[in-house]
Amino acid sequence: MERNVLIPTHLVPMEEQDLVMEDIMHRRRQPDLDYRLNLLVRYAGRLVLLVRNPFKAIVSWWNHAKSGDTFNQGLKRQELIKSMKTQDFCQFAEAEASMWKLVTLDAIALSTEILVIHFETFQKDKETHLKHLLNFLRIPVDENRLECIGKHALDALKRKRSKNLPEDIFCDKARKAIEDAIEIVRETLVAGGHPDLPVELYEHFSRHPN
Repeated sequence: MERNVLIPTHLVPMEEQDLVMEDIMHRRRQPDLDYRLNLLVRYAGRLVLLVRNPFKAIVSWWNHAKSGDTFNQGLKRQELIKSMKTQDFCQFAEAEASMWKLVTLDAIALSTEILVIHFETFQKDKETHLKHLLNFLRIPVDENRLECIGKHALDALKRKRSKNLPEDIFCDKARKAIEDAIEIVRETLVAGGHPDLPVELYEHFSRHPN
């Protein structure tokens, strides 16, 4: 999962999903005001905001971009590390940090109703978060299905190669941009009564929590 994800509370028809994803992937490279507002308008102002550690999200998106296949296994670990020790990745990470921040701030400021879910805490307690999500979406809770989800980690669907990256893989400029973005998002979430970022679970994050 790259960046943060705005999930519409209505379903996109299967035949339109590829077109929607293609449009999002193209426009996210041009984060002007029109795109940001249109993104919220598309989702009718009622949102589920799924927030992931930006360090991990940026690595994931870079891996997708460099491997050329969103749904494949991506680059091998050494290939990924080599590609990240470049000025291109440094600039990419700095720009993506800004977009990660803007998506979150826009969603919180302009949505009419929002549920914030943190990817890392969701992984630790899927059942509780899914209950909150279903209640937000006004969908009846099926306890049997929730129990099934709780028993299956679905690890086979996860990428393994982005793990255990060197701590210094991010250049100083990109690291500062990401950590500054994290601090701004934390302040905004807490001020709006939303759950704080679980920075204690964030890999590569070096600043101490408040």
